[in-house]
Amino acid sequence: MPIPTKVILANKSFFKHFRWAILWMLMVAVLMSLPGSSLSKYNWIDRLMLDKIAHFAAYALMAVLLYLAYHQFKKRSKLSFRIFVLVFLIVAIYSSLLEIFQGLYVPNRTFDRWDLTVNLLGDAFGWFTLVCLKNFYHL
Repeated sequence: MPIPTKVILANKSFFKHFRWAILWMLMVAVLMSLPGSSLSKYNWIDRLMLDKIAHFAAYALMAVLLYLAYHQFKKRSKLSFRIFVLVFLIVAIYSSLLEIFQGLYVPNRTFDRWDLTVNLLGDAFGWFTLVCLKNFYHL
């Protein structure tokens, strides 16, 4: 039985709107899956700080990209609080699963609760940024 044209068009539209968010999520997953031995050898204080900043920024951007993609995909005229919460939860679950994966399967890497904390703070910051933009631009 052939797939209905409407379903194919809906999938193309989905990927058109979500492509940057999906690419970003894949890039984050690849970077989180690198073995610890392949990471640069900066002194540990610099590396720790850079690592936390990278985690924060990666998940803040992920939240923003996912929300904006959904907003465009559904062609909503107003930003929705319910979708803010949904995106926050998606990013939080994704972050948690990647940290668990890293701890279980990636050589020389461990589950780091501080990384997870910073990931969630980045997610919250992305959410906060969107709320501020919503209020500033009256979206």
